[in-house]
Amino acid sequence: MAALSLLAACVAPSVAAAQETALDRFDPAPAGDRFFGVQAPGTRGHLDVHADLVMAYGHNPFVFTHRRGVTDVGNFVEHQMNLHLLASFSLWDRLNLSLDMPFALLQRGNAIGPGGVLLDDAQPADGAAVGDLRFGARGSIFGEDGAPFQLGVGGYLWLPTGASNDYVSDKTVRGSVEALLGGTVGRSCGTSRSAPISATPTP
Repeated sequence: MAALSLLAACVAPSVAAAQETALDRFDPAPAGDRFFGVQAPGTRGHLDVHADLVMAYGHNPFVFTHRRGVTDVGNFVEHQMNLHLLASFSLWDRLNLSLDMPFALLQRGNAIGPGGVLLDDAQPADGAAVGDLRFGARGSIFGEDGAPFQLGVGGYLWLPTGASNDYVSDKTVRGSVEALLGGTVGRSCGTSRSAPISATPTP
């Protein structure tokens, strides 16, 4: 019993820290882009508005184990369903401004420790929760949209709008910068191939 109590004391602080972390690490591309997860280097349109809804699901995004493949401490978050509400606004075929508002629609799990001991203050959120609001800006440096070679630069800024202790927010202001390289070929055949590449420095 003493060993179980010691393990519970060690696990609980880690869980409390994890509850102030956004488990959903999927950052969708701005609304209107061709790809879901990678920004395009170019920007299309002037005064154009785009909106999109993207769903993301995580199975066992946060569990404690003693060894790989054995979940013998707890599935603290076993299911997490997230909705990303996206909007973007383009200017002069060169600048794209975007928003991403994430929501956790469903979170399920348990906080059962070894020996069936319930770890207090370590329950995953039950129900909907608001995540961290993301602002984005992207500028085209070289190449029109649809050109075989395009170069751009973009960045994101996250604000800690998410609920505390709900596995949906990092509770800090954070950001990233990306260099974007890509191009489009094959339009003469009625099809196109685009290969955007992004490089994101570690903050």
